[in-house]
Amino acid sequence: EVSAFGEEGEGDHLDEWTVQCGGSVWKREESVRFLHKATDALLSVTGEQYGRPIHGQMEVHAMSSTSQHSLWKVMEGIFMKPSESPTGSRDYSHIHTEF
Repeated sequence: EVSAFGEEGEGDHLDEWTVQCGGSVWKREESVRFLHKATDALLSVTGEQYGRPIHGQMEVHAMSSTSQHSLWKVMEGIFMKPSESPTGSRDYSHIHTEF
């Protein structure tokens, strides 16, 4: 979990992360890194586990250097081919460059 703050659904520059992957797209079977744009820190695990609120939940923090602790892999979710556009009533005609 990464917390982001804002007012009425609008965040700020501190909410921006860059996905670092091995190519031009994030492939499901590959590990990626998440770089916090404002601080150049990588999302990483500390190895510490907690009993509350979720048993076994690992502590996550930001590190300035790369390590095996800053590699992330998809375990579940929805797969979208890069050429597909989401369906629905919203306008998705522009390319999203951030989360």
